[in-house]
Amino acid sequence: MVDFEQRAINYFSSCFPNSSIKVCYFHLIQSFWRKINEHSDIKFRYGHDENFEMMIKMLPSLVFLPPIDVVTGYAELRTDLFFIENGGFLQPFYRYFHRTYIGQIHGRDVVFQSIFSIQT
Repeated sequence: MVDFEQRAINYFSSCFPNSSIKVCYFHLIQSFWRKINEHSDIKFRYGHDENFEMMIKMLPSLVFLPPIDVVTGYAELRTDLFFIENGGFLQPFYRYFHRTYIGQIHGRDVVFQSIFSIQT
């Protein structure tokens, strides 16, 4: 088990190619919180609006879905009225989350792989 450091994951994978690398939920939340703190407007709303905080917390909770359902779960969240209404405001955060954890998928084709792959 490692934290969300790509270099550490790559190193362990190269040293132990037959091992299964698992990442820690605590470190996922930690990286998530760091990204929220980079955007003062998102950080302010997160700290002052309980509904906003609850809805944003749904993104990292996708980790509790079966791996095959994560992309569908993410797509369903993005169609929720909250995420539609706040789409422009949350765009920098979406880009980060999508690039880092989801990747780009069209149908069955992966257009680009996320930094941290969804384990199946």
